[in-house]
Amino acid sequence: KRAGTRFNVRGVDDDGNVANFVETELIYNDGHQVFSFTQIRGSIPVFWEQDTALISPKVKVTRSFDATQPTFEKHFENLNSQYGPVHIVNLLSKTRASEIELSNTYKKHFLELRKKNPDSVFFTDFDFHQETSKTYADATRLLPLLNESFDDFEYFLFDLDRSVTICEQKGTFRTNCLDCLDRTNVIQQVISLQTLIDHFEKKHVHDLSSLKN
Repeated sequence: KRAGTRFNVRGVDDDGNVANFVETELIYNDGHQVFSFTQIRGSIPVFWEQDTALISPKVKVTRSFDATQPTFEKHFENLNSQYGPVHIVNLLSKTRASEIELSNTYKKHFLELRKKNPDSVFFTDFDFHQETSKTYADATRLLPLLNESFDDFEYFLFDLDRSVTICEQKGTFRTNCLDCLDRTNVIQQVISLQTLIDHFEKKHVHDLSSLKN
């Protein structure tokens, strides 16, 4: 709903649609049960743009806070109606000049929204480049910060033998970096894997070494 090429289309439109919006679903079928977990990604839902310079392209927020907040809230109202509560995982850098202002703006809009709907949207900052500077394996440092939402959101599970839904997913994680590509890919993989491990542990499957490695 907000299509366009990298750099040329960023942020949100007046209807609350964001660039780079993608829904990703992990499905595991063992012949008896079907497990599923859905996540979303999308550009930061404020009005911003980025120039097309190849080196350190500048980011510019193009609309005031007061003019943006209603659209920001519309975006999350749309997500809540489809997915339930949303936990934002913001991977922007706390040290890169091009990302600091945008990240701070995002957090400010979130805090305003939380005053109205404290149980609908949650927010976790995770400076991906800093946390994974040695190895991408350190991306798992994020997981303890999401534990409460993992418990609350659960996952979808369907019993094929009895044709019965055992449980349903009750919320989702919305992950973003600047372009919703590489950093987001890594974190969504980490989150998906953790939900699958949680499912196996509840089934008392003890040998999870192949998954964790």
